[in-house]
Amino acid sequence: MTNPVNMKRRLAALLVVLPLALGSCSSQDPQSPETSAESAAPAPDGDDSQIDGLEDLDSKVAAIEEQTNTQIGFSLYDGTHATNAGSGGALPAWSTIKVPIALTALEHCDDRDFVVEQTTAAIDWSDNDAAFALWRCIGSDEEASRLVGEEIATSGVSVHVEPAFGTTTWPIPAQARYAQHLASIPADNPVIQEMHKIDAEHSYGLGTIADMPFKGGWSDADDGSFHVRQLGFFTADGTDYGIAIAARSLLGSEQDCHDALDQLAALLTSSDLQLRAKDKPVLPGHADSEHAENAEHAENTEHAENAEEPAGTDDKENAAAAEGAEDAGADTENS
Repeated sequence: MTNPVNMKRRLAALLVVLPLALGSCSSQDPQSPETSAESAAPAPDGDDSQIDGLEDLDSKVAAIEEQTNTQIGFSLYDGTHATNAGSGGALPAWSTIKVPIALTALEHCDDRDFVVEQTTAAIDWSDNDAAFALWRCIGSDEEASRLVGEEIATSGVSVHVEPAFGTTTWPIPAQARYAQHLASIPADNPVIQEMHKIDAEHSYGLGTIADMPFKGGWSDADDGSFHVRQLGFFTADGTDYGIAIAARSLLGSEQDCHDALDQLAALLTSSDLQLRAKDKPVLPGHADSEHAENAEHAENTEHAENAEEPAGTDDKENAAAAEGAEDAGADTENS
């Protein structure tokens, strides 16, 4: 039976826009994010990765697109170079925008306890009401748009943040740059802490990677397609990486998007980036659980049969040696 709390969270996360801003649209070219004055030269595009396991990334991602019937976006940024792949174009930010919103609220809102409480809901299980409360705490729509945009611009790439913040166009490479910036924020920051505690229901894709702080966003779109995207960060060999991945199903399949992101995450864990997949819990009634129970039963049966059998030559010799040691006053320990 579906947990009604999880269902409520899921329905909340699927909201496309807030009621007060249904008519908003971006004034920026979705394919050409504005670069801030602080930005260095744009990182080169392409799949010419020097990371073992990510060579020929374009063909690997194309294969995933074909298998899952999705359009994919992939960008890995190490501070100087971006490795990009996939046929997916720019997408709305959806709930990934809640990370910079929460960080902005933490800086500009007076009631820290309130911000931390709402951040837990907005990040952990992607609660829209909590995100809107943080947005309102920052100020008016104009103020919040400006300040959240300034937060994103700390990564060197500017994004025009819409009042209906989930509809903000945030290109995948630009988001990877912001994700890489997140690695420089202290680990005890409440937003970063919550990115380590995403609800298990949303732990696909980057959520399958151990110790990966991340945040996802997802929604159906007006054209009937479904979008799922995630951003996260990690450190390998002293280098901070930002990762942004996304999938669009033109058939409107959320599961196909999940499958695509799972396979992208598998590319990362099979590479030379020192990442590993999370151990999958064995659920009751699952085949693996049944095998484990059968193995345990067989082991117990074998122990019981051995206990009933007469002691063999080795057992008699060990027993005699133990008895002699005991008589001599020595401690005997069974192995």
